[in-house]
Order: sequence, then structure tokens, then C-alpha cells
Amino acid sequence: MKMPQAAKPQFDRLLTTPLQKINTHKKQIEILQESISEDPLAVEIVGTVAALLNRVERKTSPLYVRLIHAAVLYVSADAVDWPLTRDVISAVAHSTKNFDLVMA
Repeated sequence: MKMPQAAKPQFDRLLTTPLQKINTHKKQIEILQESISEDPLAVEIVGTVAALLNRVERKTSPLYVRLIHAAVLYVSADAVDWPLTRDVISAVAHSTKNFDLVMA
């Protein structure tokens, strides 16, 4: 599964941002989950990002960690296009070998 072309420039920029602590991202996602509770697609996407964050461990590949960090930043952006974001998060889940989290 490939990164959607429409999202690639923004996602590539996010990949190079300085890494933050996983717990910082988890708090971001918790706050985001409260603000999007009315939109079922957004809830599913943000839940998937939360699941990706929960799978990061010490032995997780640095590339996978970067991809997941960028995914958090992507869903946290203003004016999110949720259908495109679903494809982005699915691409990240696939790339990090979390196949069960790929959304159809």
C-alpha cells in the first residue's frame, strides 16, 4: 500500500520533524479523540493512530517510529481531509507491518 500522492509532500515534511516522546503523542491523540467524537470516520482513524502508538517499543525500527510520529502529526493538523487521512494512516500501518490496522 502506497502513500497517497496528494498527501506525500506534507507527510514527507512531517517525517523530518524532530521526534517527540511517545507519551506526548498519546496525550495529543487523547485530546483529539475528545474533539472528533461526532465523526465516525475520524474516530476510527484516530483510534488506529492510537493503536499504532501503543505498539511502539524499544526494539521498534527507527524508521517505523518516524512513520508513526509523522502519522500522529498528520492527523493532528488543522483542516483534516478524513478520507485522505484514512489512506495515509493505512499506508503507515502497512509500512510498519501492522497489517491488522490497515483500514479498508
